[in-house]
This record gives sequence, C-alpha cells and structure tokens, in this order.
Amino acid sequence: MSHIKNIAIIIAAAVITACGGSTGDKFVGKWVNLGDPDIKLEIEKDSGGKTFTLTDQMTWMGKPLVAKYTATVEDESLMMKTPRGKMPLFIDKNGVLQASMGRGCPKCDQWERAK
Repeated sequence: MSHIKNIAIIIAAAVITACGGSTGDKFVGKWVNLGDPDIKLEIEKDSGGKTFTLTDQMTWMGKPLVAKYTATVEDESLMMKTPRGKMPLFIDKNGVLQASMGRGCPKCDQWERAK
C-alpha cells in the first residue's frame, strides 16, 4: 500500500512542477520606461516556452523605432542576446524591471509594468 502512496506523491509532485511555469513568466507583459514614458518594452514567451521575444519601442526624431531581441532564462534573470553580447534583465524587490537597453538618460534602465 505504501508503494502506491509513494507513486501518487511522485505523480502529484510532477504535475505541480509542470504547471508552475518558468522563472521567465514573471517578465512577460508590457513595461514602460521610468526615464521616458514614451519608451515601451514588451516581453512575450515564444511558443516553445524556452525563449522570449523582447520588443523595444520608442520614437526617434519623430519616427517609430522598433528593435527586437531574444532572451532565455538563466537563474532568476532573463539573458537578452544583443550585438554586444548577453545582457541580464531582472526584477528588483520593488517590482521594477532592471534592463539596460543602451540608453544614457537617467532611469532609462528601469521599467514599470504598463497600466
């Protein structure tokens, strides 16, 4: 009887683990830049579930400028692939996304969830 109970516990643990989602799920959504609220970042989970697409949107000289990047989960961060190499994205204790997108303005590396 205890053998059946052990099997049931293992199956339950596997189901809970499979349904829990990945660390990267907390990054998914729309974000607004704290340094310039006209700059937007959207993070989407790709269909395979292992990679994420980041869409960086801003206006430059009156024209829309959009850049797309891919990222994967490493530990508690997303690692974004850029022409300069991998760049980490993480959410701090205040719920602010820390993501340097190569801008130099104050707070341009900080993002809050879009409302």
